[in-house]
Amino acid sequence: MSASASIPWYDQVEGFIWNAATGTLSPAQKSALVAQQVAGVTQASGSAADPAAIQSQAQNDVTSALTLNQADPSQASLFNNPGLDSLVQKAGWVIAIISVAALIYFVVEAYAAFRK
Repeated sequence: MSASASIPWYDQVEGFIWNAATGTLSPAQKSALVAQQVAGVTQASGSAADPAAIQSQAQNDVTSALTLNQADPSQASLFNNPGLDSLVQKAGWVIAIISVAALIYFVVEAYAAFRK
């Protein structure tokens, strides 16, 4: 990857969907972050540094930061997503309110039918 660690458009689309569904970064996004870290450290340390050590340290650093923030792809879950949980919770409240309103309507209609 280049120093800017650009992500191809298809990985960007997949990443957008992945982010929305799971609340974490996609594997391609994580790889781009690692590549950026490697490029930055390599540029700063010059040619004397060990590329394998830089790659390993960058992988560890990015994984640690993402895991700490619950954004690592390994933590992806459709059922552990604050945004999705909030949406499901709101849908549950809407269903509950409609159910109570329907129950009240049917009780009033039944009362009116028996009263006649």
